Amino acid sequence: MKLRSLFLTSVLAVASVSLLPALANGQNINKRLQNQNQRIKQGVKDGQLTRNQVDALRSHDANIRARELRDKAHDNGHLTAKERSNLNRSLNRNSKSIYRDRHDAAAHGG
Repeated sequence: MKLRSLFLTSVLAVASVSLLPALANGQNINKRLQNQNQRIKQGVKDGQLTRNQVDALRSHDANIRARELRDKAHDNGHLTAKERSNLNRSLNRNSKSIYRDRHDAAAHGG
């Protein structure tokens, strides 16, 4: 009986640990979108971004969020590794765009 209890406990522990990366990745995408939104807001506050740049950057983030929701809807709220990878690649591209736009002196008369 003890052996069976120990076995079940270990199986549950392994199962719960294996679910953590999937949960963390979904939260990771949302956290990155929030972080990018904060960087855009800071760029507006500092006068580093033009209205057109802000609109384009927010549009890209909205597109990423819509893709995430669509992908999750196809698989009961889960993302496949490939979907997660594609979303992260898009987030990386938009992050670089935010950096470039915030540091583009020509757009700000510098």
